[in-house]
This record gives sequence, C-alpha cells and structure tokens, in this order.
Amino acid sequence: MPISKLSLTQLSNLSVHAIAVQSTTNLAGLTAAQLGAISASAIGGLGQAQIDAITTTAIGGLTTTQIPSLAANVVFDSSQLAMFSRQQVGGLSTAELTSFDATHLGGFSASQAGGFTVTQLNGLGTLGLVELSNAILLSLNASQINGLDAPNLGVLAATLVGGLTATQVGGLSSTSLSALGPTQLAALGATQIKGLTAAQLGSFPATLLNELTVTQIGAMGPAQLTGLTSTQFANASATFIGALSSTQLGGLSPAQINNLGATNIAALGGGLLQGLTASQVSGLTATTLAALATTDLGALTTTQVKGLTSTQVGGLGVSAFLALGATNLSALTTTQLRALSASQVASLGSTDFEPLTSTQVGGLSATTLAGLTPTQISALNVTTFGELSSVQIGALGSSQLNALSSSQLSGLSTGQVNGLTANQISGLGVASFQGLGTSNLGALNGIQMRGVTASQLAAFGATGLDLFSTGQIASLSGLAISALTSGQFANLDATTMGKLVSAQIGALRPAQINSLSPSQLAALTTTQISGLTAIQIAGASATVLDGLTSQQMRGVSPTALGGLTATALSGLDSTVMGELSSTQIASLGSTQINALSVTQLGAITLSQAAALTSSQIAGLTSTAFAALGQTNLAILNATQLMGLTATQVLALGNTDLDMLSATQIGAIPVAALARMNATQFASLDVTTLSNLTFNQLNALSNGELNNLSDVQLSALA
Repeated sequence: MPISKLSLTQLSNLSVHAIAVQSTTNLAGLTAAQLGAISASAIGGLGQAQIDAITTTAIGGLTTTQIPSLAANVVFDSSQLAMFSRQQVGGLSTAELTSFDATHLGGFSASQAGGFTVTQLNGLGTLGLVELSNAILLSLNASQINGLDAPNLGVLAATLVGGLTATQVGGLSSTSLSALGPTQLAALGATQIKGLTAAQLGSFPATLLNELTVTQIGAMGPAQLTGLTSTQFANASATFIGALSSTQLGGLSPAQINNLGATNIAALGGGLLQGLTASQVSGLTATTLAALATTDLGALTTTQVKGLTSTQVGGLGVSAFLALGATNLSALTTTQLRALSASQVASLGSTDFEPLTSTQVGGLSATTLAGLTPTQISALNVTTFGELSSVQIGALGSSQLNALSSSQLSGLSTGQVNGLTANQISGLGVASFQGLGTSNLGALNGIQMRGVTASQLAAFGATGLDLFSTGQIASLSGLAISALTSGQFANLDATTMGKLVSAQIGALRPAQINSLSPSQLAALTTTQISGLTAIQIAGASATVLDGLTSQQMRGVSPTALGGLTATALSGLDSTVMGELSSTQIASLGSTQINALSVTQLGAITLSQAAALTSSQIAGLTSTAFAALGQTNLAILNATQLMGLTATQVLALGNTDLDMLSATQIGAIPVAALARMNATQFASLDVTTLSNLTFNQLNALSNGELNNLSDVQLSALA
C-alpha cells in the first residue's frame, strides 16, 4: 500500500528502514502534512533520488527539525528551495548551504533571505555570499548584516552597499561600519548617510570619517554630528571640516569646536562663527578665538559677542579685541567691560567710547577706568560720565581728572565728588578744582579738604573762601592755610578762626599772624595758641602780643616762648607776666629775663620764682636780681642760690641777707660771699652770722672780721 494512504500518526511511527525503502513514486505522492509527520531520523535516511521525487508542494512540509537531519550530500533542487519558508531556510545546515552551487544560491527569494542565520551567512564564506542575488542581500536585516564578519562584509559590492536602505544603514554596528572599505563607503548616498545615528558616527575611526565625500558630509544633520567625539574632530581632515555648513557647525558643542584645531578653525573663519549660537561662542577657548582672523571676529553679531564670557573678552589680544568693531564694542555688557585689560582699554580710541551707554560705563571696574587715557575719559559725554559711581571716580588719576571738561566736572553729583580722595583733590589743577562748582566744593569733607593746595586756594579772591564752611576751612592743611593771602586771611571770621587746629596755627606766616584783627585774635583758644612756634612768636608784633589775654599767653609753649625778643618780652604788662606758668618761666633765657623791667620782675609770683633755674639766676644782672624782691628771694632754694655771683651778692641789702634762712645762707657760694664789703658784713645780724658755714667763714678777710662787733663775734663763737 502506498504510504500516501497512511494516516499522519502511522507515518510518524514509520522506521528509518521503512522510509528508506520507499520508491520515488510513493514519496512523490506525499502531501506537505504527511511529509512533515515523518520523524526526523526517518527523513535523515532518504537519499538524493528520493528527495528529488518529493514535490515542490510537499517540500514545504519539512520542519526545521527534519531538514538538518538529512545527509550532507543530499541537496534540494532550485524548485524545491524556492518553496522553502523563512523558517525552513534557517534550518539548512552550513554544510548543505556550502554544497549549493550558484544556481541554488541564486534561487533564494528576497522574502526567504530573512530566514538566514548569521552562522549560515558567515558559513557561506566570501565565495558563497557573492552567489546570493542582490535582492537577497538587500533584504537582509540589520542583525544579519551586523553578524557578517569583516571579510564577508568586505566582499559586498559597492553597488550593493549603495542599495541599502537608510534603515539598514542606521542598524549597522560600529564593527560593521569599520569593515566597510573606501569604495563601499563612497557608495552610500545622501539618504543612507542621513540614516546613520549620532552614535554610529561617533564610532567611526578617524580614517573612515575622512573617507566621506563632501556630498556625504553635507548630507549629515546637526543632530548626527553631535555624536562625533573630540578625538575625531581633532583628527578630522581639512576636507571634512571645510565641507561643514554654518548650520551644521551651529549644532556642534563648544568642546567639539575647540578640538577642531587652530588650522581648521582658521580655515573655517567666518563660516564657523556665523552658525554659532551665543552659548557656543561662550564655550570657545582662548586658543580657538586666537586662531580666528581679525576679519572673522569682526563678523560676529552683537548677540554672539554678548555670549562671550568675561574671561574670553579679557583674554583677547589687542588686535582681536579691536576687530570686534565699534558696534560690537558698544554692545558689551557691564560684566564683560569689567574684564577688559589695561592694554585693551588703552587701545580704544576716543570715538570708541562715545557710543558707550551710561549703564556700560557705570559697569566698568575701577581698574579698567584707571587704565583710560585722558583723551578717552574726556570723550565720555556728560550724561554717561554722570553715571560713574563714587568708587569709580575715586579710581581716576590726576591726569584723567584734569582732562575733564568744565561740563563733565560741573556735572558731577555731590555723591560722585565724595568719591574723590585727598590725593586726587591735591592733583587737580586750579581750573579743574574750580570747575567742580560751588555746590560740590562746598560739599567736600574734612579729609578731602586736607588735599586742597595753596595754589588752588590762592585762585579764590578775598571773599572766595566764603563758599567753604567753617569746618572745611578748619580741615585745610597747614601749608594751604599759610598760602592764604592777607585779604583771604583777614576775611576769616572769628568762628572760623576758632575752628583752626594748633597745627594750622603753627603754619601761619608772621605776616598773617600780625594781620589778625582783635576779634580774630580773641577767638583763639589756648590749645590753638600752643601751636605757635618760636619763629612766629619772634615775628609777632607788639600789637598782637599785647592783644593776647593772660589765659592765651599761658597757651604759648615754652619752646615758642623762647622766640620772644627782649624788646617784645619787656613790652608785656605785669598782668600777662604774672600768668606765665612755671614751665614757661623756666624756659626763658638770661637775655630775656634781664630784659624784664623792675616792674615785671617784681610782678613775678612765688611759684614763678621757684621755677627759675640756677643758670637763669646766675645770668641775672645785679639790678635784675635785686628786682625780684625780698618775698621772692625768701623762697629761692639752695640749688637756685648756688648760682649767685659776687656782683649779685654785693647788690643785696642788709635786710635782704638777714631774711635768708640758714640753708639759703649756706648755699651762697664762698667766692661770692667773700666779695661782700665790710659795711655789708658788719651789718649782718647775729642769726645770719651764726648760719655761715666753716668754709664761708674761712674765706673772710681780716678786714671783714675786724669790722664785726663784739656781739657779732660772740655769735660766731
């Protein structure tokens, strides 16, 4: 009975032998279902003639389990293979596939190609693959293509590679892409290139990347190019870089751009910059910016320039900085302007400053402003200059300030003027100082007034100082005060005079002191008077000295008092003399004391007399010494009396000597006592004689002793 009459169950139970003995006629009668029911082992026993007898309809019943069981030398014919499903194709062994000739391999359809496994494809080898039709190869999916090893992938014809879809190309692995040769790569069209992902491009070796044509490079979208690594960009050829459009460049990251290299960047020039966003521009390194020509930098838009960081702006060379152009310079932000170097600022012409807005100038750092030349600073309009802060004003140098126009100076607010330092004030020329205006000058603080110079003050008339307050005048330096003209000085009221400190008083010229009016003189305190010097006192007129009150006179320092001439000292009235302190009295020289009148000496108080030194007493004339009076003589101590001279002792009367104490008598020098005449000695009372020391008595002459009375002699005994 033909096996075609058996049920599927019966067929599945047939042995290998039972199948192997079947005739080709019996096998030709099997249906697909019946063929598929036979066990794999039984199918494995079929010979070539038996396989050939199976119909193309029935051949489709073979399972993926049965097909591999066939002997290696048993093959299907082309018509049978054409009926294979994808699953059946995948079930073919490598041995079977390699046994197929070109006719067999070329007979597979594109729909069957999806059944090939990577193992089968690689098993075909380079010779087998080329036997597959282009339709089959073009129908391979990404997994199949990526599974091809390098040798097998490399034999694919360029035209075949060029026929891959964008999807297929987009599915290629980095290994597969790397296996493509220059000819195959060149066969990829624009559509296929667009199918490449950013990750795929990032896996390209630099050598492969540089094999791309200008057309292929131009077909890439900005998103694809973001996959390129810094290393790839660093090794990219000039052809590759030069083929990039401004749109493509606009999609690159700053890191990618910075890795293009100086040569490539210089080659791109304006083309590179035109497509960059402000964010990209801000990421460019100093090296990248330096590689651009000045003309390229000039092509930057204001938006791009604003994208530059302060570090980038400050790092530009002078020529590169100037290449930005006036329009872009005027667009710099305050943060960018603060970063400008001194050399950059110095390179700008006055016309470059004219377009700067108030906000921009207000944002300049003090260091930047200090770097401006006088010409540059004077180019700022009044409104813009008026926006400078007090800190910025305080950073300007004298040459800059003196270059300012009268409009700029007078346009300064009080707040701005407060920023000027004393050194800046002193550096202003007369015209510039007066150019600040009445309001601003009247607002100068005490520290600033210390910087006002003599020449600045001298430019004001006699009443010109009226614009300054009492406190301001009191803050002037001594040098400035001494430079006031007689008219200016005479115009100072008593209140202002009372505000001057002792150092200012000490700087006055004698002519100024002698020009003081009674009210000005009366306004001076003892503290102010203490600032007078010896030279000033020496040059003071009798009117001034007489105008000083007793209290004011006590304020004259001992050193200054030493400047009084004998004539001036003798002109002081007794009341004033009586107000001098002990220290002041002790500072007077012998010439000064001897110039005092009997009345003045008689007016010396006990405390003043007690302050006289032995040198001063020794320097007194006999007349001056006698004029001190008995009261003052009585309080002189032994140290003071040790300086008495013989002439002074001879000038003393008997009553003067008799009132001296034993200590005082004992302090009189022996030589001076020995010069007493007989009459003086004879008139001494017994108490005075008893106070004489042995040395003093031993110095007496016989004539002096012979003139003593018995009572006096008994006192000596």
